[in-house]
Amino acid sequence: MVHIERLPCLNSYDRYCSNQVVAKAVLDHKKLDHRVHDFLQCCLKSPFSRKLDLWNFLDIPRSRLVKYPLLLREILKHTANEHTDQQHLDEAVRLPLLECESREAD
Repeated sequence: MVHIERLPCLNSYDRYCSNQVVAKAVLDHKKLDHRVHDFLQCCLKSPFSRKLDLWNFLDIPRSRLVKYPLLLREILKHTANEHTDQQHLDEAVRLPLLECESREAD
């Protein structure tokens, strides 16, 4: 069942997504400091990091959230018209889930 009433709570990520460009610029600037660069390189070598840099981890919420509208559309496409979730899915697809999807294209 689609819990459409929970979708607005995803808006808390709106601010996070809208600051991604600035965060990337700040991170790139901080990497110019050899101490920060060396530390991040050391972290990259850790098995915990799975050879992913800090930016990969910071970008995970946005990259997952932009997939939600696509997932909902795909589920709707494969849901029978008479199914009880049809109306809820249709409403969910029409909601501006997050602005991240449109910012992704910018």
